[in-house]
Amino acid sequence: MATNEVAQGAEAQSTQRTGGKLKPKDLITVGVFTAIYFVITSAIGMLGVIPICVPMAAILVPLIGGIPLMLFITKARKFGMLLILSTLEGILMFLTGMGYFSIATGFIFGLVAEFILKSGNWASSKKSVIAYAVQSMWVVGNFIPMFAIRDAYFAPYLSKFGEEYVSVLMSLTPPWTLPLFFVVSFVSGVIGGLIGRKLYRKHFERAGIA
Repeated sequence: MATNEVAQGAEAQSTQRTGGKLKPKDLITVGVFTAIYFVITSAIGMLGVIPICVPMAAILVPLIGGIPLMLFITKARKFGMLLILSTLEGILMFLTGMGYFSIATGFIFGLVAEFILKSGNWASSKKSVIAYAVQSMWVVGNFIPMFAIRDAYFAPYLSKFGEEYVSVLMSLTPPWTLPLFFVVSFVSGVIGGLIGRKLYRKHFERAGIA
């Protein structure tokens, strides 16, 4: 009887930590992890001085980003937290000159990820990994201008890095590769999510995510 009461109490406490309206402390958590994630994204972006590292960002951002964001997911137990983070990341990319497509992809994939988390009542580790992998596809928004407005996209690179750099980068990213960016970022997100889940197993257990 006592064991059942303890289990029911733990379940009730876990339920209380999920859903409901966002509070100031939730927004602070979003802000902190958005800043951490942005630093990682920006650091990876600096590798763009090497042509092959530009498309590699679609792999590296989801892979490395899984470390802080899987910890964030253990704390993001209310609908909207991951969506806000993802959208803010897109806005920050826009403000740093990466174009406005990242705002749209940040919102769309962040929203889909939220529904995935909600479908598991924020208590499924498998859905947490899938949600992170889906959210990771926001990064492709940074590359859409490379295909949609190709000449305008490469013009700054041409003046900054020279013709040889642009020639190599264009050869690495022919138009037909755009769908591959979505696939690669999702797969890398799964791997990054699994790594993050393993690193923060105790946090997942404390949050009641099994």
